[in-house]
Amino acid sequence: MPLRATINNVEIIAPFLTSREWENLKSEVKRNKYTIELPCCQQKGNFRTSKLGLQHFYHLPEDKECNWQPESPEHLQLKYEILKACKEAGWDAIPEYSENSWRADVLASKGNSRIAFEVQLSQISYAETKRRQEKYKQDNVRGCWFFKKMPFKTDYSSKEDHTLPIFILSFDSSNRNSIHLEPNEFKVNEFINHLLNFHVKACKKFNTILSRDLLISFADINCRWCKKPQHVFFVEDITKSKCGRPLDDHFSNWGSWGERLEYNPNVLNKVNQIVDSSNGELILGEVKLRYDGMSKSYKMSFGCKHCDLLLYSSKIKNLESQHQFDHEKRLTFQIQLELKKPFTLYSEHWCFSGENDFCE
Repeated sequence: MPLRATINNVEIIAPFLTSREWENLKSEVKRNKYTIELPCCQQKGNFRTSKLGLQHFYHLPEDKECNWQPESPEHLQLKYEILKACKEAGWDAIPEYSENSWRADVLASKGNSRIAFEVQLSQISYAETKRRQEKYKQDNVRGCWFFKKMPFKTDYSSKEDHTLPIFILSFDSSNRNSIHLEPNEFKVNEFINHLLNFHVKACKKFNTILSRDLLISFADINCRWCKKPQHVFFVEDITKSKCGRPLDDHFSNWGSWGERLEYNPNVLNKVNQIVDSSNGELILGEVKLRYDGMSKSYKMSFGCKHCDLLLYSSKIKNLESQHQFDHEKRLTFQIQLELKKPFTLYSEHWCFSGENDFCE
């Protein structure tokens, strides 16, 4: 369903007309003073307003020559929002633009730069998306895609492909849309503005990390043997890149202390400092190697402050799961742990910075 048509040799973009201009134009066409010509096929069209209130044109039922596919009101609305945002950002923009063997929902241009915006609410394959992107590239046009759902990849890879800019659309219960760029959610017009003002960049790595930011949370527990109250603690990695992406999944090499950050000696040193300065409010047993009768082996563990009995990891794990959702009772401290050497993570990603301070 086009937003654009030619009427009396003048190109009209329907949603840019006022309600009065729209009604006057409809009256003129009804009196056969003007005819509507659609740019995709040069066939006659007609006026319509979508259920979302958007003015647009449509093909007449007898038009069999055009291969134009029906579009949902949501697709139509997104085209308009992209079109409007491009113009607000100072770019020329035209909807439903065709050239050679491709057609863009919106083509934005400024100087020698051209960007084709595509909205894809129905599912298509990754290979088909790449094929269509290549057509843009052949005409020196950059393509930018907005998908409701990431296209299927045959290699099951979740890595971002910088030769194919794809950003995910979200819709709330009121059908308002936004664009997700981890960890941010933008309104469509905001994202387009950032994109056209070079606030979004393809980076091959995250910024070099010199330290890790950790959140220490303490939880109450009673010893199963002596029944005395005390505390255990949990560590959450809240280290982020310059663009705000969580990096906790990317740190894995902590030496021979097991997978839990709680057992790292540098973390333990910081935690003990917190306990020592708590004036007795925090009671923490020693975290050390103990013999576990169930596994018949020595392992790092929490122990009772009073009788040194091993506190079972299964109970602590359950306590940790409950503790994550009980924010009101959480006693937390944020610490910073310096790394022995700078850490650089090489991972392609779309990086956002309103101040152009990117990861690289």
